[in-house]
Formats: sequence, C-alpha cells, structure tokens
Amino acid sequence: MKSRLAWFCFALCLCGIALPAIPQSNPPLRKVYFAAGQPTAPVRIEVFSDYQCSACRTFYTATLSRLLNDAETENRVSVVYHDFPLQMHPYAREASRYALAARRLGKKQWAALTEAFYSRQDQWSADGKVGRIAEEVLSPQDYARVKDLAQDPSIEQEITEGLELGHRLQVNATPTFFIVSNGRAQRVVGGVPYQVLDSYIQNMSKQQSR
Repeated sequence: MKSRLAWFCFALCLCGIALPAIPQSNPPLRKVYFAAGQPTAPVRIEVFSDYQCSACRTFYTATLSRLLNDAETENRVSVVYHDFPLQMHPYAREASRYALAARRLGKKQWAALTEAFYSRQDQWSADGKVGRIAEEVLSPQDYARVKDLAQDPSIEQEITEGLELGHRLQVNATPTFFIVSNGRAQRVVGGVPYQVLDSYIQNMSKQQSR
C-alpha cells in the first residue's frame, strides 16, 4: 500500500515538458559536465539544486547520493548537476563557486565538497564560512587551487548560465530535476524517495532496450 501511494505521489509530480531541441540521442540540456555516469546511458537525470536549500539537502542525502553511485557502477543512468542558488539564500552562490571550482579539479574533489556542503549545511548556513568547509574537506594543495579558482570570472559566468537555463525551463523551486529519455524530459519538483525513482529509471531503461 505504501509503495502504491509513493508511486501515485511521484506520478503527480511528473510534468511533461516538450523540448524540441532534444532529439532521440538525448544530448544534455546544455553542454555540461556529467557528475556521474556516461553520456550513453539510456536515462539521464538533470538536477537543479541549491546547496543552502534544506529540501535539496534531504533529496541529496536520501536519493541523489545513491543515484550518483548507481551512475558510476551501472550504465543505465547518468547524472548532470546544475547549480541553482536562490537569491533567498545568502551563502548559496558562494558555495556554488567553491563546488564548481572543485569540479575543475576532478569528480573526487567535487563529490567530497558536495557531500560536505549538504551534510554540514546547518553549520555554514549559520556562520557563512563556506571556505572553511572546503579547507577542512580538501587537501591543502586542492584547497589552495579551489580558493583561487572560486574567484575566476568564468565560474560566476557558469553559475549565471545555469540560472538562465533553469529559468528557461521554468525551474522556480529547488530541488527540481528532469528525467530525460527517448527524446523527452519529465520535470519533477521536489524530492522523491530513492526506491521510487530507481524503479522508474529501471522501467525507462527497459523501454529503451526494447
């Protein structure tokens, strides 16, 4: 009964969005960095998230972190992460700058910092010391590079482009994610339990293989 209810709630969250620019080959919504998985995966999840958003933290810890691991071990799903810092969160944009800077060093650094930002959200959201989290998580060498890169104008431009993309796709709240498969994108607003999303992805993958 609980499983059926979860599926019903998930179905209510799904909103079909026509994206004529996406042909059957399912390219990303823009030229992006894959946080996990391969571009050839039959299903792609594109997430718009805010590091200072409590709902995003819940979605990350309960669902997205496990999905990132799945994407690295199985070629049925890939994950693209879009930074979407909301104006209402004063330190979210700085967290995004650090995370994007870490991403330029590699997936390992990005994953470590992303995990820290969400798991320790209460701490840095209260004192605004985003850089301290990076300093404690990364090696001294990596932290020095990330600290410099975070001030690079291209990082700020990348955040702006992500925000503009989200606005074009009518992303008005976080987390919002898109399930892209067979040239179509389904928009989901809010978090979804891992088991429900995983089952949905499995079904989509099977449809692709037929």
